[in-house]
Amino acid sequence: MLRSIVFIALWLSYLCGQSAAPTARDLYYASDSAEGIGDRRQTSKDPSRLGLRFNLLKVDPSTGNTVEVDPDFHFRADDCFAIRLRPNRPGYIYVFNQGSSGSWQTLLPSTLAPEVSNSVKAGEVVLLPSDYCFIVRDPPGIEQMLIAFTETQQELYRLNEAMRKAFESEGNSPAALAGPQKMASRDLSFMKIARPLSTNEPPNSVYFVNSSAASENRVIIRATIHHE
Repeated sequence: MLRSIVFIALWLSYLCGQSAAPTARDLYYASDSAEGIGDRRQTSKDPSRLGLRFNLLKVDPSTGNTVEVDPDFHFRADDCFAIRLRPNRPGYIYVFNQGSSGSWQTLLPSTLAPEVSNSVKAGEVVLLPSDYCFIVRDPPGIEQMLIAFTETQQELYRLNEAMRKAFESEGNSPAALAGPQKMASRDLSFMKIARPLSTNEPPNSVYFVNSSAASENRVIIRATIHHE
């Protein structure tokens, strides 16, 4: 009996000593001094990870008011939307959009808004577009957004080279960047939060984080806008 009690005590001690693996949200906030993480404090000694917080917004064009919607929200014709990005480190962000017609365009940086820089600070909120919204037009379908976030100038040069090659080989389409053999993040973790877990956290947030310290300093994701 005593042996059984000792075994159970050791087993319980082992279980109590185990900690759950950090989520993408945990890793995102681990290096973030600009905003608290509510009741989930990072205790891991792992290096901080590069990450983006993504929100899809439905916009009222008459007032400019925005509502964070589920990333799988289905828009209708004449609805208006925007996206909000928040990096947890300083770096550079590229955003491309593929409309229902199949054509691609660069949203950030853009010659249509040269005053908007794609160089961002840690914790800086990037609203795209910044002073209007994208109007959903027929025909119904899906729109793809390709979002690339890189931290260093070296990664920026590599990203530029990959984009150049993608444009040449894929008919001016940056979609090749998301291919497994291209520039995609190989160890990408993500987590969707429907309800805020901290005071400053918006609802329907999606966190994308490089989960491996050995990964390149970049996060490349696809965002799908549904139009019915």
